[in-house]
Amino acid sequence: MENRNWIITAVISSIVLIFSVLIGLSVHNMTIEKTDPSKETDVQESEIDSPSENESKSEPDSTSESPSEPETAPSTETESPVSFRMPEEADYERIRAQYDQTIKSYYATAALNTNGDPVDVVRFESIFDPMFEGKVHCRNRSGKISLSFILVREYDSNTEYVLNYLREKEVKSIFFTDYYYAEAHPDIIRRILADGHQIGSLGYSLPTNGFASLTLEKQADEINKFHIYMRDHFGIRMDRFTFVNSQYSDASIALIIEMGYEVEFYTVNYADFEHNKIIQASAFLEAMKGRFHAGADYLLHTVNTASLVVIPALIDYIREQGYTISIAE
Repeated sequence: MENRNWIITAVISSIVLIFSVLIGLSVHNMTIEKTDPSKETDVQESEIDSPSENESKSEPDSTSESPSEPETAPSTETESPVSFRMPEEADYERIRAQYDQTIKSYYATAALNTNGDPVDVVRFESIFDPMFEGKVHCRNRSGKISLSFILVREYDSNTEYVLNYLREKEVKSIFFTDYYYAEAHPDIIRRILADGHQIGSLGYSLPTNGFASLTLEKQADEINKFHIYMRDHFGIRMDRFTFVNSQYSDASIALIIEMGYEVEFYTVNYADFEHNKIIQASAFLEAMKGRFHAGADYLLHTVNTASLVVIPALIDYIREQGYTISIAE
């Protein structure tokens, strides 16, 4: 009888111990679930990636073409400190009252003055500098040399060749493009950014009569839609704009600056923007050398195969003159 009582007591004690352990484990797991740091991190990241109040109000409308690429959250670590904003009605009225809306042409011929500066560029700077407080760049004011590129069409993977040359020569440039090119060639845009180059804006589209021919409201909409697209899909905030056909107005420049951008022109260009045009590479290169000067900003394209010969040779020539190549300042 005593042995039986001992056995019963032992069994009851074991059962009580097992239940105590199970209850302890349940409480421990509930505590871990309540303090899971990964869930707190998810909440924090979603808050960081949310656009500002102003930007969330200016998303492209539903009539815009839908991108084929999945959205990529913007990288807050690499964003440039751009004070981007959409103008209000009072801003448009002020710009119209203060600035000329006449369409004008920017140009830079080969003529140099006695100081070796391009005559046309000096004249445009004398107009732009007091009007726009140095936010219009006609040349690289650091005295270094710049190579800027326009991307609106892609032929025969020419841009990839240019990027290979720039990487080999350790040169950084700025590539200006629009929504339609960026949407059609996301891998090239990613390559440009991965190689340390910058992306500049031509606006959302390329209007037939030029960007400055649009109303100020439409110009702002074009800049805004492309700005948001590049922010949301590539994690960048652009801060440079150029007029693809060099047709501008004072009001248009004022609006672009109002939105947080700076405007870039050039000091040297060439008719290399047609894919099927036959260009003798040697003549192209000699023209580029003949217009060389301190602070030169070469505006180039990648659609003509002659550029594939000229660009690496031009880089070598610039360095032979003792100059450094950098993005325009």
